[in-house]
Amino acid sequence: MSGWRTKFLLVAFFAALLVYVLETGKPGARAPEAPSGALPPLLASAAAPARLEISTARQQIIAAATPEGWRLTPEAGAAEEVDALLAALRSLRPLLTVDPSPQDPGDYGLGAAADRLRLLDDGGTELLDLEIGARNPSWTGVYVRRQGSPEVLLVGGVLRWELSKVLGNAP
Repeated sequence: MSGWRTKFLLVAFFAALLVYVLETGKPGARAPEAPSGALPPLLASAAAPARLEISTARQQIIAAATPEGWRLTPEAGAAEEVDALLAALRSLRPLLTVDPSPQDPGDYGLGAAADRLRLLDDGGTELLDLEIGARNPSWTGVYVRRQGSPEVLLVGGVLRWELSKVLGNAP
């Protein structure tokens, strides 16, 4: 290709790019919007959690907020991991409702065998009460159910990872 054709194509490309940027705004300037009908994050409350309770078949962890940070009883993972778990709970949205009314919640690792996570504010008001079940077959998500609701939801597998760090058994 000759020199003038190449220059013309480059000028046309950059002009089209300029028009695109002017029409759509700065790339990345807009916050991503949740799709319509999207389920709220697991922890949608703006209240600050003051107490975290995690119960599994093998252990129970209680984390209490103090002015110095989180205090875990018994000592398990690092107290900083509680903040990472809370951040995950605030950002994780259910990907889909797997089963609105399951015949047997145990099929999803829920029910009596499920891990349980509770968050309370400083007045004792419950912010979140969540059953955490098995991983999905591809291990990309985890089945959960809000206490008092029959719906089985699928959330990202990062929930299990953050939970294991607080419990002190992360791989």
